[in-house]
Amino acid sequence: MDRVTYWFRHAAEPRAVPLGRRFAGNVLRDWGLEHLGDPVRLIASELLTNAVEATGTTKAGLSHGERETLPFVAARLIVSDRALTVEVWDTGRTLPRMRTPEADAENGRGLPVVTLLCERWDCYRHPSGGKVVYAVLPLARPPVRSLR
Repeated sequence: MDRVTYWFRHAAEPRAVPLGRRFAGNVLRDWGLEHLGDPVRLIASELLTNAVEATGTTKAGLSHGERETLPFVAARLIVSDRALTVEVWDTGRTLPRMRTPEADAENGRGLPVVTLLCERWDCYRHPSGGKVVYAVLPLARPPVRSLR
């Protein structure tokens, strides 16, 4: 099977996170990979949350006009015979780093969670600007892509 890719793009605001989770679930269903739904949706959620916090706004309830002024975040799911990759792009330049949050910290657990759910994750500065953070999950069996 060749690589197959689906994209998601949204304003960098809190609504991008649940919409990105739904996007991931729909793509997995299309590929016949529903069994990966929980980890992939959680990875997408954590990476999109970080992207929104890095480049957008955490203010909820934005108007359409306010949303249009924000930078956007993008997610891409890529599948091949051997792996599924979740990528998230944002306009930020600072690359994330793993850290150990304090027990009472309200955030800082996203990348540790991603680390537990995937084979590997990494990040890089995108040539056109911004950064990409991605996570790779191995596939035990090739996907069955629907013909829809």
